[in-house]
Amino acid sequence: MKRIIKFISFLFSTFLIFFLHSFIFLALPFPFYQINLVFIVVVLMVIWYEAGWVVWYAFLLFLLLDFYSALPFGITLFSGTMSALIIFYLYLNIFTNKSWYGVLALAFLGLIVFRFIYIILIFLDSLIFGKEFGIISQDLFRLISWEIFLTVATLGIIFILLTKFTKRLNSIMIKT
Repeated sequence: MKRIIKFISFLFSTFLIFFLHSFIFLALPFPFYQINLVFIVVVLMVIWYEAGWVVWYAFLLFLLLDFYSALPFGITLFSGTMSALIIFYLYLNIFTNKSWYGVLALAFLGLIVFRFIYIILIFLDSLIFGKEFGIISQDLFRLISWEIFLTVATLGIIFILLTKFTKRLNSIMIKT
């Protein structure tokens, strides 16, 4: 019974995150709809659980986003899952503490990787299928800059609030 409740809560939280991300995109005004809630959740889950299944959870979230996207299937899924995998690797091997600046650097680098892979895949799609590649413009870089700034700032606020209410995310200083 406990496994069934965990599974149902897992599915419920997955769809809740997806719908909240869609709500943010559709309901908020210009700069604020660039907040990437799925990315915030993935970074927080990597730091909270420190487990590889979070990458699979990110795969599921980005799969739902890819079903909703107007882009060719797999672009959002691949770039999101690879960036989640890189975030997980960076957290385990480089940003090993739970400090606020480490979390912000992790999110910043993860979003840079996400958008880099995203643009490369769109370029390859246009190259292979002969589509016009008009995505590189000042407007794209402005939108990506807003997304990175607002997502990292929102994650920073959420992380600082979580460290005030739970001891699990506090950075630990090791005394030698």
